[in-house]
Amino acid sequence: MANVTFLGACGVVTGSSTLLTWSERSVLVDCGLYQGSEELEQRNWSAFPFQPRHLAAVLVTHAHLDHTGLLPRLTAEGFSGPIFCTKPSRALISLVLQDAAQLQEEEHRYALRKVYSRHPVPRPLYTGEDARRALKLLHPVAFDVERDLEPPREAPDALLLESTYGDRLHARDDAAEALDTIITETFARGGMVIIPAFALGRTQEVLYHLSALADRGRLDPRTVFLDSPMAIAPSRFARCRTAEQSKLLNSRREPAVIVASSGMASGGRVVHHLLHHLSDPRSSVVLTGYQAAGTNGRALVECAETVAIHGQAVRVRAAIHQLNSLSAHADREELLRWCRALPGVPRRIFLNHGEDAARKALSVEIAAEAGWPRPVLPLPGESVPW
Repeated sequence: MANVTFLGACGVVTGSSTLLTWSERSVLVDCGLYQGSEELEQRNWSAFPFQPRHLAAVLVTHAHLDHTGLLPRLTAEGFSGPIFCTKPSRALISLVLQDAAQLQEEEHRYALRKVYSRHPVPRPLYTGEDARRALKLLHPVAFDVERDLEPPREAPDALLLESTYGDRLHARDDAAEALDTIITETFARGGMVIIPAFALGRTQEVLYHLSALADRGRLDPRTVFLDSPMAIAPSRFARCRTAEQSKLLNSRREPAVIVASSGMASGGRVVHHLLHHLSDPRSSVVLTGYQAAGTNGRALVECAETVAIHGQAVRVRAAIHQLNSLSAHADREELLRWCRALPGVPRRIFLNHGEDAARKALSVEIAAEAGWPRPVLPLPGESVPW
């Protein structure tokens, strides 16, 4: 008997993790970090519902933090098997986990100084050493090369599909033009443009558009700052590698564009910039991706009057903009188009990696396709036979 157990990203868009078991073997697909509300992030500290040392392997679908961010915890608690990923993902996962560990340690030091923590004794979720231990287990596999993990021979004929934007269509606006307008208007007011950005993908895309504006003479590259420990930005923009360099930005009086993680504005260095500029009506905040429930980003999108940052209620007076055209996730029509291109109709479909409203809406659309089954919306911890 084989089973698939949905451990994370059920009804939410973070914490991706799925356990496959058959005979005496078990393999984990993704081991992602939860991001969002305090209740969600508290799950990152919970014990794994399995024995990490008993896993035969981990399969990583891609490098984003919500799919890899708990790997250091997994190895710290006994997992020592291979972590399979593609060759390009290996380098990106190394950057992501080391960046996340550094931010965890920075937040830990800040909590100690400010006596601000949800834990009696502040401590990081994991350290740089934990991240390096996990990185040693990465085993890159080339595209289109099969690797036998002794899985069951019977075909499961099931589809597991994400549903992040299953209830909406993306705007087809031009991201560069939108950024140009926002930056021009904000600089004219003498304000700062704060762009919370995810460490991979979105940051590079934002920097690409900013570079294009600089090439057209629309933006002085000396006014753009990437505030992330990751050294992956073009050299034409200034980079803040240390926390001290990050702090100096908040004493700057001239207008600037600050691109900083994290993308949902609930952690990382961007929260310090929001603390200083969110109450300034001259400034702007540009959100570039999905904003999960419980995050500061979602509160800003929903026009909250105040948001909580490090235990302080910060009034929102800056202009808030959302550019869904920069999203890394497919919208409803793109998901349906991908499904229609499959060589056959799956016997079973499971929707995860989406909030319930999005999952339900996508489920209705898929079930309306001729001959397609109504998808199952698994609950956290739900186990179903293959």
